[in-house]
Amino acid sequence: MKLTEKDAKKLKAAFFSAVMGTAGDRQKVRGDYYRRDSEYWMLFSLNSQMGKALYRVIADEELLEMLRCTAQKLGYSPSQSEVLWIFREYVKKRFEKWPYALQKAGLGKSAGKGGKTIQKSETENRQKQKLLGQLKNKAEKNGYLPHPNQCPQLREELKKYFYTWGDALAAAGIDNSRSAGDFKYKVMESDGAYSQMLEEVKKQAVEYGRAPMHFEVDKEMRRKLLKKYGSWGNVLYQVGLESAVCIRPFADYYLDYRSRTNKKKHSHNLSNYYYTVFNLTDEHKKDLEILKEQIQKTGKIPGKKEVPDQMRKRLIAVCGSWQNVLWQITRNNDWEIRNEKTTR
Repeated sequence: MKLTEKDAKKLKAAFFSAVMGTAGDRQKVRGDYYRRDSEYWMLFSLNSQMGKALYRVIADEELLEMLRCTAQKLGYSPSQSEVLWIFREYVKKRFEKWPYALQKAGLGKSAGKGGKTIQKSETENRQKQKLLGQLKNKAEKNGYLPHPNQCPQLREELKKYFYTWGDALAAAGIDNSRSAGDFKYKVMESDGAYSQMLEEVKKQAVEYGRAPMHFEVDKEMRRKLLKKYGSWGNVLYQVGLESAVCIRPFADYYLDYRSRTNKKKHSHNLSNYYYTVFNLTDEHKKDLEILKEQIQKTGKIPGKKEVPDQMRKRLIAVCGSWQNVLWQITRNNDWEIRNEKTTR
């Protein structure tokens, strides 16, 4: 069943009216509305033809706006038992979990009368955005991702809203490709010993099918190269290679009670990085082209389960992770590989 634009508009208005008219009334939001012969069931239920058609045309932002309006009516973030059961099904099907939907709507995740008031949530959200603005300004001023130890006061304030430093960086919209001291410049080589070391790096790149990570090269050679060129990114730049990009920088740097477990060393697990893959066969290239066409056609990044099983396995085998598979075709485009941003 397909709704006309006029019918969709009328049905959306009726749904909004039903959601708002029952909000907060625990008797009305359940009970008789489960009956298949009820008007609400026939018009809106995901098990009815009309309801399925409505769900397809209703946008994420429209559902979130209904949540905001419900919160305004109640004076706090609504719990699942305080909204029309059909609306609850729409929200959970679209956003998976109720707290996620509340968060996307800019509401506090503490739902129900015992949760935060709308006024308090709005005040906290303004403060959080102010702190994120300060964090982004610091990154832009420094030219690299700020380490939490460089801004202890900001770290203390942000831990009220985020579990990890990585979550705060992601929420601030800071480019994760920035690294401290990763300014790249060409060095005119005169010492044959360094030329030989750079050739070793290139050989490793050919062997691995990607640029080697700094921890994968000989320790003494790495020490000399870093002293000469300043950073591993600049070492790779000398031989025309790009350094790997951490997918979730500082993802394991906790701001809460787990902060005592924070590690000083960065992860050596390649699945935590984006990196360019060189040794792609014609089959791999064809797979990536199919994936690219799928993204262009659907307008969204597919999940692993939305891709043929054998193709997915082939690509992960050569690229190391599904995230890195997607990066091979999105890094030069405006598409964004989404990562969940976790806030308190």
